[in-house]
Amino acid sequence: MVSESHDYTGLESALRRRHSNKIIEWHFRNKRSFPWRETRDPFKVLMAEIMLQRTRSDQVKKVFERFFREFPNIMSISETNWESIENLLKPLGLRHRIPRIKELINRLIKDYGGRVPDKYEDLLDLPGVGPYIASAVLCFGFQKSVSMVDSNIARFYMRFFGLKEEKKRPHEDERILRIAEFLLPRDKAREFNEALLDFTALICKPKPVCEKCPLKSMCKYPSKKN
Repeated sequence: MVSESHDYTGLESALRRRHSNKIIEWHFRNKRSFPWRETRDPFKVLMAEIMLQRTRSDQVKKVFERFFREFPNIMSISETNWESIENLLKPLGLRHRIPRIKELINRLIKDYGGRVPDKYEDLLDLPGVGPYIASAVLCFGFQKSVSMVDSNIARFYMRFFGLKEEKKRPHEDERILRIAEFLLPRDKAREFNEALLDFTALICKPKPVCEKCPLKSMCKYPSKKN
């Protein structure tokens, strides 16, 4: 298991396989359904991730579906009065997000001909796109084998390996990023990342449901409570 030495090269391949298999098996029975998971369109994936920032998925689902009924692609958005787009996005709240989306769309049209770039550095250069969103677009939109770490996934790995918090933003902790990269099953990246998102929303949430966790025999967190 992982120690506080910050050297994770000693993680056994058997642990990696067992960890990922259990998460994916759990997800097969418990996966959530969202419209953005049914698409491989990088722009729809990008817009979904922007919409999901600090917003519940049930709120985003309605807006996402209506948005892409009205505007099936990025060029149809560019030909529309921006006020009508703002009205569609208002139910998401966070008013500062709307000008950012406008800037994002304009950048994609101006610099990439309406296409979403498939390189991590180019994605990071877009308005409103950070490491997590860039990784999500590469994985879900371009089918690339990349790991993803948001605050919930970081919390799960810290609990699982019994790590002490060293940063106020654990999802930026290099230890966690290395763990996520190591544990990613390269041939099942999309399934694994989706599974982690659901697992941290339903099981390893702020108040964890440890009794239902398929990884509890491997996890260091339950032992801390006893």
